[in-house]
Amino acid sequence: MWTSDQPFVLPVKILNFESIAKPNMSKAIQKSQNLLSVVLSEITTFNEIEKRICEKTFEIIDDMGIDISKRSIIFSESTKKQICKGLFKKLTDSERNYLDENNGLATYNGQVFSVNYKYFESLYEKTCIYIQNLEIKE
Repeated sequence: MWTSDQPFVLPVKILNFESIAKPNMSKAIQKSQNLLSVVLSEITTFNEIEKRICEKTFEIIDDMGIDISKRSIIFSESTKKQICKGLFKKLTDSERNYLDENNGLATYNGQVFSVNYKYFESLYEKTCIYIQNLEIKE
């Protein structure tokens, strides 16, 4: 067995594991798949500000013509940069204050200009869950 960057362990039984598994693939798999979406959708709650931020995040991704499930495209450097800056421009003062309180804003020379990349990772996951929950209710 090899070590990986996986932050969790899922107990599973796989027949012929060595013939199926390939070492050092965890980053590539995590980049392209959301393995915990089912679990997270059951335990994640949203306040009103988070809902509005998730809706705006989805709107920006959708306006760019990107399917929200295309994680590898969304997290490409240029796309992520566009989304984070575009989202910041759409936020109200209360939404910006919420992100500031949660260390979600990026600054340059003392000026806030974008949602920071680290926060965007968790925001993307929340947005996927939020949109998924909306689709289930419809």
